[in-house]
Amino acid sequence: MDASKADVYNRYISAVYWSITTMKIVGYCGLHAKSIAEKFFVVMHMVLNLGLTAYLIGNMTNLVVEGSCHTM
Repeated sequence: MDASKADVYNRYISAVYWSITTMKIVGYCGLHAKSIAEKFFVVMHMVLNLGLTAYLIGNMTNLVVEGSCHTM
């Protein structure tokens, strides 16, 4: 990979890291990722956690809806 493509890749990972961190509201104080590898890991970790949270909330909602259907 030449230097110009590496620079674009690093800037892209940094931008995705910033946007996901902002959306997840985990904050920027204290500890934060400095290298590209750390930023990539944090992005993947937050995306997986977001998916897991959505899955769990969806299942809990489904249990409530199914339970209310059976009581009617």
